[in-house]
Amino acid sequence: MRPLLLVLGALLAAGCGGGDEDTSAPAPTTAASEGRCTAATSDLMTPLANKLTIADARLTNGWIVESTDHRDVYFVAAEIDSPELAGSGDIAVWATTSPYGAEAVYSVNEVATRYSDWRAADAIDVSADDDGVAESRACVFR
Repeated sequence: MRPLLLVLGALLAAGCGGGDEDTSAPAPTTAASEGRCTAATSDLMTPLANKLTIADARLTNGWIVESTDHRDVYFVAAEIDSPELAGSGDIAVWATTSPYGAEAVYSVNEVATRYSDWRAADAIDVSADDDGVAESRACVFR
């Protein structure tokens, strides 16, 4: 029994040793950390897609990020796919107070404003520079 206690004591002491200085490089961060990206459901994506103004368009890869700049504001980013848009990367961002599609939606970036009929987000003092906008776009690309 005593040798077992000595081994446990040695293991505990080894775990507590060392200085406070950490010489390892910090882990790289990304604009869209896994914890902030939440997949958008059809409850939100369908109303967004219903107000697209470009022919034969559909939304793909929708993601939601909660803003830290505004209380109860969520940014929703998705790629707009349409034969009229060349290539990929046309990411629209909207703002809403409900990630479940039950509240008003506002166009945040130029892509959302150009290709959808949602009101401009400046009506609720939200801008494309607010926390969560770039992060939601990054979620689409990850």
